[in-house]
Amino acid sequence: MIPGFDPIIDKNSRVLILGSFPGPVSLAVQEYYGNKGNDFWRVMGDLLETDMHSMTFEEKKKTLLKNKIALWDVYAQAHRVGSADANFVHVIYNDFASLFEEYPKIKLVLLEGTVPYKSFLELNIDKLFPRLKIYKIHSTSGVNRRLNVKQKADIIRKILLENDVKQ
Repeated sequence: MIPGFDPIIDKNSRVLILGSFPGPVSLAVQEYYGNKGNDFWRVMGDLLETDMHSMTFEEKKKTLLKNKIALWDVYAQAHRVGSADANFVHVIYNDFASLFEEYPKIKLVLLEGTVPYKSFLELNIDKLFPRLKIYKIHSTSGVNRRLNVKQKADIIRKILLENDVKQ
């Protein structure tokens, strides 16, 4: 089992974006969405109207937090073959009960893709924390090109507006 990353979060965070678990490239460079083929930072850049893709990882983290966005993964530890979410063999979940207790301003959870969404729902966290609104958003993986960067950002933008979360 390989350990994942600590959350990028602070006391002002209102939105939590969750992936499944870092892929091999991200683990190698020790950065969320470290694979340049993943559109996550381009989507966030479009959403926040800044060029996040060319920032350093530290600058990316600061930009997310400045905009009240936290980032983490559903799994704390995992073993999978390759980088596809369909290839998880063993997983251990992150401690969401403690996270949502410690960060009560988080009201919105965006799950990037089907695997994180289904996995998170299995935990029934929404029953413990009814304040949470949970949405599945499109994966930013390089293999998911059904929507372009702008379309993916527009979906997130709409969710934030509907839930009165201002960036």
